[in-house]
Amino acid sequence: HYNEVITLMDRTCYVAGMSWEHLYILAAEEALHINPPERAQWIRVVVDEFQRIASHIMWYAAFVQDIGLMSPFLYGMRDRDLVLDLFQSITGGRLTYEYMRAGGVRNDLPPGFIAHARKLLDWLMDRYREYDALCLGSAIFHERCDGLGVLHAEDCVDLGVTGPMLRAAGVPRDLRKDRPYSAYGQVDFDVALAKSADVTGRYLVRMEEL
Repeated sequence: HYNEVITLMDRTCYVAGMSWEHLYILAAEEALHINPPERAQWIRVVVDEFQRIASHIMWYAAFVQDIGLMSPFLYGMRDRDLVLDLFQSITGGRLTYEYMRAGGVRNDLPPGFIAHARKLLDWLMDRYREYDALCLGSAIFHERCDGLGVLHAEDCVDLGVTGPMLRAAGVPRDLRKDRPYSAYGQVDFDVALAKSADVTGRYLVRMEEL
């Protein structure tokens, strides 16, 4: 059954299970000629973007540890856990959600979700400034990121590179705008870009997306 496959999507990438669920369910709904209700479309966008936050924070924590900065790793893992608390309030799970369904989502948002989400976002906006201070104020960060791993736009296109790496090379390619799905066509946002095409540029793009 189409809905029984969703549990496998969470396990495709444990860092961004909700995004993989959405990818699969869009294909299933196209095959079945199903149009979900508008509220379900908006809920999907909300959980997608919180999943993006959780995924990018996981990237941040692992990335900074790999370049030799230990404290930001601990801060990132702390803050990601708060996003997982939000997912647990919606789905009952922290890594594998089994939430999206062909035709909608498994359940509506729980009471108090909006207040919880707004409080979390206020907290995170202050933390992002701390992330930047810890990284952009670090000589180690700049020595190991500035001008390194340069991949220009034409190289990205030739190699099939997408996402933040492509946008860090100055290409404003974002499927949420170029081929909008769910309720993204009704959302106003800027595509995060950098032009340096190096490791620092990729960091800046992901931070702007956060």
